Amino acid sequence: MIVIKNSSLPFYALLLCFLVSTAAHSEDWPYVRVTCDQRSGRLTIEELSAESRELIPNEKGVHSLIALTDIRTMNGPTGVQDYRVRKSNVESTCNIGTSHYRLQVSPWKFSAKINGMCGDYSPSTELTVWREGQKLLDKLVFAGFCDPPDSEFAIESVSFDEAARTARVSIRGLRATVQKSLPFSDLIKIERRRLIP
Repeated sequence: MIVIKNSSLPFYALLLCFLVSTAAHSEDWPYVRVTCDQRSGRLTIEELSAESRELIPNEKGVHSLIALTDIRTMNGPTGVQDYRVRKSNVESTCNIGTSHYRLQVSPWKFSAKINGMCGDYSPSTELTVWREGQKLLDKLVFAGFCDPPDSEFAIESVSFDEAARTARVSIRGLRATVQKSLPFSDLIKIERRRLIP
């Protein structure tokens, strides 16, 4: 049995736990990079993160996910609450060979209520892609889930290879990062959990 003689020690232990958890969940600055590489015949969508808004690259195809959201304060049954909600989407097009791609990147959050379950998480990417007017991929969420098994992995990027008619998905799991290659015909019915490494 441990006896604590200094009554301020529990306070400092709680303070330390709070500071560590605050640092672990501090706001990062997620952004998406869309690269249309006609020479290699690939369209790539990556979710990356910067340590501050100022460090997000200012270049073509780069979009801050936080900038696509807005904070709204609403009064409800539990009182006044802050919510991070979708403000806008990013739409891009890419021509590779004779094929025309259109994509939509939307900010996605597990919980919009900032002080709700996992509500302090930053927004992640929700990706929809059309090829030649046909939906190829529908609302694939990259990361930001709160519960297993979805919280145990994150999609880092999706790359569409026009010549091979495949998509390569880079997935960061608990143990390693893996690449999965999927034919275009399988993408529209893909379930995120099937990608678990």
